[in-house]
Amino acid sequence: MSHVICVANFVGQSGKTSTVVNLAASLAVLEKKTLVVDCDPEGKTSDCLLADKDLAAFGLDDVLTGIVSGKSAVASTQFEYLDIIYAGDGLDTVDKILSMNPEREKILSIIIQKFKDQYDFIVFDTPSEKGFLAKSAVIAGDSLLIPSHSGTGTADDIFDVLAYSGKIRPVMDNPLKLSGILFNRCSDLSDLELLKTDTRIISLKNALFPVAIPPVEPKDDPCRPACLCDVKSLYAEAFLDLCFEFLYRENT
Repeated sequence: MSHVICVANFVGQSGKTSTVVNLAASLAVLEKKTLVVDCDPEGKTSDCLLADKDLAAFGLDDVLTGIVSGKSAVASTQFEYLDIIYAGDGLDTVDKILSMNPEREKILSIIIQKFKDQYDFIVFDTPSEKGFLAKSAVIAGDSLLIPSHSGTGTADDIFDVLAYSGKIRPVMDNPLKLSGILFNRCSDLSDLELLKTDTRIISLKNALFPVAIPPVEPKDDPCRPACLCDVKSLYAEAFLDLCFEFLYRENT
């Protein structure tokens, strides 16, 4: 049975796409069968993982609107153990198309159930805004991973995601497990001033991943999985360390 991970933050530049792309790639390198579902209409994760979109005949938009089955939209990537359902060009209009269906936010969860025996992990990339697609991913997920930057407003952004997911998945109705909070563009957590001064962040200290993702170096291509650029770079090694910590948390 697979673990379904919702990667979410409702502000831009929080590192959602890089987290999804590199966590999924690292899982695949470790031979964990992984499916990425790109729930963001911008489709940046799809651009990073699909060398040629022509290889994907259908997208998530086609699946949610019932044009094709979920299996018909699965495309291979450069990794043997990693597949993707790409966003699709019409993903931003799906909510309007399904507006008359009161159960539309549960469709993704129903679709994903059919993949749970085929993959070790299913990872959702979500849009940087609340709405139909974010809600669908939260409902379908088993656990929540929150990537964040270390700038002004960080605590507000993190608690906004927690409050949103808590409202959608109340405690008495299969709560969404918090897999962890990941800081991006941060060379060392010990240098993070927020961990010393922000009481709300301090209260979440046990939820923080002990590894931080350093800034992208010139030799790293943010549009490709780090392990395909330079597997020995600090950037690639940080995501591999994240992957090991992630696997430990998901199995405890």
